[in-house]
Amino acid sequence: MPTVGFGEAISRGFTNYFTFSGSASRPEYWWWVLFTALVAIIPLSILVTFIPSLAVTSRRLHDKGKSGWWQILPLGGLMGGLIGMILSALVDIFTDMTVLGSLFSLLSMIIWLFPVGIVLLIVWLAKKGDEGPNKYGSDPIQPTQ
Repeated sequence: MPTVGFGEAISRGFTNYFTFSGSASRPEYWWWVLFTALVAIIPLSILVTFIPSLAVTSRRLHDKGKSGWWQILPLGGLMGGLIGMILSALVDIFTDMTVLGSLFSLLSMIIWLFPVGIVLLIVWLAKKGDEGPNKYGSDPIQPTQ
């Protein structure tokens, strides 16, 4: 079974800059993560690696048979919780509507999706991909026939 090395993973990351279809193997994904962590100390490197990071994460999730959209789960929880807290505070400041404030406080509890989403994504990204092809394409580990 051929495996992707550090240099090849970086090459694939930049070659497939806007490629959100297909699959990425675990080594390809984790070598890319190491590369982005190492270059993060360079100013503006995050801007250069942001889109390929989204693409390789999407392809990695495809290898597990999951939609690439799952990578925004933590962001949705964080944003929903923050919006709920802000709206709750505004209702408390400007009105006497405790029911509405309570609803927005309930919305702010969505923030628990952030850590749950992070853990869920790490588990999915770390686990072995589906054997053989799935609805997102062929298995990146198996040679194509």
